[in-house]
Amino acid sequence: MSASPEVWDGLIQARANPLFHPAIELEARLARDAYHALPEGHRWLLGDRGRFNMGLIALLLAGSGALTAQNLSQISKSRGIGSAGRALKYVEHLLRYGLVSAEPGGGRWTTHRLTLGPILLGHYRVRFRAILEALRLFDPAVTPALDMVQTEEFLPLCLALAGANDDSS
Repeated sequence: MSASPEVWDGLIQARANPLFHPAIELEARLARDAYHALPEGHRWLLGDRGRFNMGLIALLLAGSGALTAQNLSQISKSRGIGSAGRALKYVEHLLRYGLVSAEPGGGRWTTHRLTLGPILLGHYRVRFRAILEALRLFDPAVTPALDMVQTEEFLPLCLALAGANDDSS
């Protein structure tokens, strides 16, 4: 996938903004601090880009009521985020630490609907807050979104942000 010339122009303009480096540094500091504040077993979930992105997919699937291990593994594989096996290991880790719960029922466990727990949502709220705090340096218009991070509107906010950046691939 190749970015359009408008995307490249936007990135060039952003880098030219004197607030670009302070924003990047703020987001990196907040992300690092949040990571180190996590319990050891939870750090694994956010420790690399692939697992972090699997968590984002889990948020999006949960927001639409479609979070299952099978759906997460299929999307992770199709998007090149990680293998189906790696996604299943991710879900097993979530279950082991009580960060998601599975609906009871028959059939394969991978098809049972999963519900995100408040601790996992909290981890992603902190990361979204860091991103939005940095964006606010560029544009104070993100303040209402920042205020939504701690509310029940968090999952719809994630869906809206993903929809705004959907590349339909």
